[in-house]
Amino acid sequence: DYTKEDYFLFIGRLSDEKGIDLLLKVFSRNKKKLVVIGSGPLESSVKKSAKNNQNIIYLGYKNKDFIMKKIKKAKALLCSSIWYEGMPMVILESFSSATPVIAPNIGGPNEMINDGYNGLIYKVNDENDLMEKINLVDTDSSLSQNLCVGARKDYENKYTPEKNHEFLMNIYNGVVSAKIERV
Repeated sequence: DYTKEDYFLFIGRLSDEKGIDLLLKVFSRNKKKLVVIGSGPLESSVKKSAKNNQNIIYLGYKNKDFIMKKIKKAKALLCSSIWYEGMPMVILESFSSATPVIAPNIGGPNEMINDGYNGLIYKVNDENDLMEKINLVDTDSSLSQNLCVGARKDYENKYTPEKNHEFLMNIYNGVVSAKIERV
């Protein structure tokens, strides 16, 4: 189901390294709807932004079932970390739900996102570039639909439990074969 509702989504720890301040700045300017799920040291800042901007909705900490329902209906997941992330589970969950990801050009998310296929990449800490990517997803329905399809296909091709088992078995078989060849 590629039917999306009219909001962008952030899920995570509300802290400096996760880039939540950047999102609050961008969404206080663009007036598109941002839903924030999580908790952390910057919670009061998020609450203040939500109070001052009707388009920013803070839901606090939520359980996994609730989160998955929100991911499935979001126009895009925003991964705004300014820290070098590894392989965020929230991106895999987003791809599995056919929801594209908008993320900065650093760390693991940059490696997981094929710009223009399963999400969009913006320059880290660049408000204008991030706003441009959000506007693209919001206004270009053809691009948005293609990103949804690409996100789901990427999940099916790389990240399902079956694919991970296959990748792991290939590693094991390679090690065993190399050991046998040496004997």
